[in-house]
Amino acid sequence: MRDYITSFNAKATLFWKQYQLFITERTRSEKQHQTTSQNWRNKFFSQIIKFALPVGFLSLIAAIIIEEFQSHRLTILNDVLAYTLSIFVILNRKIAIEHKKRIGMCVLLAFSIIKIITLKSVMTGSIFLLMFSLFAVLLFSKKMGFISIIINTLICLSLIIAIDPPYIGHYFEFVGKKISSKWILFLLNFIFVNLVMVTIIVYIVEGFEKTIEKTEQLYSKLQLEIFEKTKNEKRLREALTYYKSLFFFNPLPIFIYDYATLDIKYVNKTALLDYGYSKTEFLGMKVNELLRCDVDYFKENIGQNFAKQKSEHFQKNGKKMNVEVYSSGITFKDSSARLAIVRDITDEVEFLEALEEKNKRFREIAHLQSHVIRSPLTKILGITKLMQLEKAESEDLEQYIKYIISSAEELDGVVKGIIDKTHE
Repeated sequence: MRDYITSFNAKATLFWKQYQLFITERTRSEKQHQTTSQNWRNKFFSQIIKFALPVGFLSLIAAIIIEEFQSHRLTILNDVLAYTLSIFVILNRKIAIEHKKRIGMCVLLAFSIIKIITLKSVMTGSIFLLMFSLFAVLLFSKKMGFISIIINTLICLSLIIAIDPPYIGHYFEFVGKKISSKWILFLLNFIFVNLVMVTIIVYIVEGFEKTIEKTEQLYSKLQLEIFEKTKNEKRLREALTYYKSLFFFNPLPIFIYDYATLDIKYVNKTALLDYGYSKTEFLGMKVNELLRCDVDYFKENIGQNFAKQKSEHFQKNGKKMNVEVYSSGITFKDSSARLAIVRDITDEVEFLEALEEKNKRFREIAHLQSHVIRSPLTKILGITKLMQLEKAESEDLEQYIKYIISSAEELDGVVKGIIDKTHE
């Protein structure tokens, strides 16, 4: 039995969902751009139809049975025609939803009038006239609600006069007809109730629409904020990716260290390759250990903010590196830290040292050229001038030749020394 009830509930739920989808499809508006008021009124109309059709069918069956016993066959015909026409209009896809609402209101109004005429009871039909005013406000506008009050008043007054209800006690004459004071009182009460009902519903609808408008404004503002937030988050992610790539894939070694303790907090991949330490080893070191100096010396002379300094770092294997360090203060994990970018200038320093050594040699060569070479050369020039001025004897001539040879050999030795220095 329990399985049967469960199966029945599942089938009933499925049927109800399919029924709702069917009604929603048949009462959907084809207009692309609708105002807020039109949108919720059309949805409300769709919801009314979803419940009105099955409830109306049950009411129709009950009404047919009761009215058959009372031999009100014209009323039965009115009920069946009104229900059938309503279904035809509502389920017809060719009819726009605005026309469906208008036709439905006309059917309800005609149904109320015929109900009053066939039953000869204004009170029975007045219930449907109140429904007419209710739907006029909810499905159309405040203006239509107040117009419906005028229409209902005229209909009630006309039908009271037309059906000539029996008057009891006091009466009034109106266009040649005697109308009981009770019917006049009923009409006034009906107008009052209709007016109060429409006024209350108008007040509720206006408050509802203002709430919807505020909700839509808040929703639009929220959407804009979400869009801006998403846009900013995207920019932040792009910036984060950019700066991460600058840090992790930078061709220069980069360190982040705590300024107070000098503990190394983070290093990039290039630092691992250039210094030979593993990441674990780096994170267990202090930055001053790379310089092999104590903490006080580092803080006083090296670890300055926004500084560009040259110093000597040591790799894991003990090899010395001449480096140029750019450092600046940053906040890392809510603590004061320094970011240091290291540029290896060992090759530059060695090049400059080699260049200085060559300059030193060139200065020595210049010294040789300007001083050492001139000494033997001066001797040779002096001897030759002396030989020109004096007629030397054979013994003196021989001595002059020895001096010339000695000076020439000295000059040759100096020239060879210069050549050797240029080849070094």
